[in-house]
Amino acid sequence: MDTLAELVDADWGTVSDRARQQVRLAFLDVVAVALAAAGDPAPRAVAGYLARAGAGPVPLPGTSGLSAQHAAVGWGTLAHARDFDDISEVLHGHPSAVLVPAVLAVGYRDGASGADLVDAYLSGYEAIGRVSAGAADEQRSRGWHTTATIGVLGATVAAARLLGLSAHRTRHALGIATSTASGVQANFGSPVKPLHAGWAAGNGVMAAELAAAGIDAGPGALHAPASYLEVLGGRWQEPAGRPHIEDGLRFKPYPCCGSATGLVDCAVDLHTLVTDGPGVDAIESVVCSVLPQTDRTLRYRAPSTGDEARFSPEFCVAQGLAGGRLDESCFRDGFGERSAALAPLVRRVTRRIVAEVELPPGSKDVQLTVRFRGGRTVAARSTAPRGHPRNPMTRADLEEKFAACTAGTLAPDAAARIAARLAALDREPRIADLLDDVLRPMSVLPR
Repeated sequence: MDTLAELVDADWGTVSDRARQQVRLAFLDVVAVALAAAGDPAPRAVAGYLARAGAGPVPLPGTSGLSAQHAAVGWGTLAHARDFDDISEVLHGHPSAVLVPAVLAVGYRDGASGADLVDAYLSGYEAIGRVSAGAADEQRSRGWHTTATIGVLGATVAAARLLGLSAHRTRHALGIATSTASGVQANFGSPVKPLHAGWAAGNGVMAAELAAAGIDAGPGALHAPASYLEVLGGRWQEPAGRPHIEDGLRFKPYPCCGSATGLVDCAVDLHTLVTDGPGVDAIESVVCSVLPQTDRTLRYRAPSTGDEARFSPEFCVAQGLAGGRLDESCFRDGFGERSAALAPLVRRVTRRIVAEVELPPGSKDVQLTVRFRGGRTVAARSTAPRGHPRNPMTRADLEEKFAACTAGTLAPDAAARIAARLAALDREPRIADLLDDVLRPMSVLPR
């Protein structure tokens, strides 16, 4: 645990400009997807609950201000509400929906600068990467949601850095955090999944603040008998090589489970060929290749709600083939009617489970094969889904995503100015001023 705790004092001056830009874009992306979800029923219910728990100085849409811990819960829930937030390949989960809310909440309250938040994120992300290297695969295979179970440790280190904790006190903070780690995959496709990110962010803040208050944890909480790693799964792996952030983040072009992104890319690519050719009604079968773990994560073959549909390659592929797009309206506005109209095609989509031994380690290869009546087939293949570090979304792409996500909240010129400030976050002298400017049009600043 000492190796993780020492990250609270890490010097990130040698991190590449590209990696630091990834962090700035993570803040841009999280604010975008969080604001997009601010009016959704589940986040509003969570905000209402948090507001009743007590007021504080940190703003959250739907409240008149919360404590840092509760604001982190709310922002984390918002960030993950539509499954539109970024992914870490080593985590097999969503780091920024946990880290950004935690550091925004503490940083807002304590007057931190944008550069402070970037460095805190880097410390938290490296903690996530180091634990994930030996634990993420096993925890995911056991059914844990690593965004929450590992993300909480990163949030703890990030918050501890902003609070000015020593490595000694951060070790106790991490020990406290291990006893809060939770989140099961059975809740994927329900409003509880976004709460996993919120709880991880809020619990990270709480763990750091309790340690700052003098609460001590057991010395073997991370890796010892009956410890975090023994119980949740995994082993400690000594850090080696460059910082994990240098491998890049995976930003999302579609508001659905990232495990479906490559298949959606294929479906959208085939849309024109299908609709200008034999047509959707002539499709006899659609076969998606998926890995065993992907098959478990994408839990719904016949989704009954929009949230379930985000975890259904059958629905997402059918929508991509028939509509040539997959955006938030596909999961919300008139979902019942859309689902009924797509149902005949959804039923013709099947999965072919590809054994992991058939592909090289870390492969993202997927294939979509469409067969028409009469025997004609067309296929598309993705070796790196859009948004993956090998097929990245650019800053311009993410600024366009920000504009789309905030279209109901910010005027276009204001959205462009805010996006530019977020993309240059480490130049901001006070993160509170930036967040106030983001939220002022929504009239949600604490009174």
